[in-house]
Amino acid sequence: MVPLALVGKVLALLVRQMDVNMYTQIGVVLLIGMAAKTAILIVEFAKQLREGGMTIREAAMKAAKLLMLLFVPSFYVVIQRLSDRIRGVPTD
Repeated sequence: MVPLALVGKVLALLVRQMDVNMYTQIGVVLLIGMAAKTAILIVEFAKQLREGGMTIREAAMKAAKLLMLLFVPSFYVVIQRLSDRIRGVPTD
């Protein structure tokens, strides 16, 4: 997950034509931390499912799916708020 997050960060910087500064580097550190934490949660949840009798593949797929169902809506809200802010829409 961490390499994928870093590729996404590099692509985002290239698309937006932004330079690498201190804020970008802090963002990279935070992104690595969030990706690593997500990976740890998936592994721990899959381990619990595996102990419950699922196969390795089933447990990993179910763990990843459930965690993504939790993270995707929260990322959607963050992206929506940022896009509102960029467009100048007043927030609550």
